[in-house]
Amino acid sequence: NTLHQSKTCEKPDTAGVYLRKTLDILWRLYPDRPVFIKPHVITDMDKLSQIIADSEHSNTHISFLHTGLLGRISSVAICNLFSLAMADCWLAGCPTIEFTRYSDDVLSVTEGQSFGRDFIDVFTCDEGRFAEEVESLVNAGKIARSFDQTNKASVDELVSFVSR
Repeated sequence: NTLHQSKTCEKPDTAGVYLRKTLDILWRLYPDRPVFIKPHVITDMDKLSQIIADSEHSNTHISFLHTGLLGRISSVAICNLFSLAMADCWLAGCPTIEFTRYSDDVLSVTEGQSFGRDFIDVFTCDEGRFAEEVESLVNAGKIARSFDQTNKASVDELVSFVSR
């Protein structure tokens, strides 16, 4: 999102705060691994660049590759506010985590889960759990998906998800 105007999160700057936490935790767990950030069309690139510059994770890069391709080459895909781009990563076999804090009103509608719960393997706002889940998913490698054909969703499955 824009990194400072999310109306679904606990506070407007939640996504930016959680991006900073994400980078800090990834830097601590994997100081030598690259981190690719795929911005949205509406992302405030100045704000994103500042967050990256302030991070201690020096191996962080902005990428404009399609998320389906990123999902094929990444150990884990992480979002700080759900996007359908996560479905591309998920369908490519990449484990997915949503690390954010939504407002109580939103969580009551989503029953305490992500908007895209079908494409999110782990949903949490807890830093400790996030770090544990990242390590667990990275160590486990790729996850087998439940669609009839590997890495493909039927039109019915996608329409069902989008129409919710």
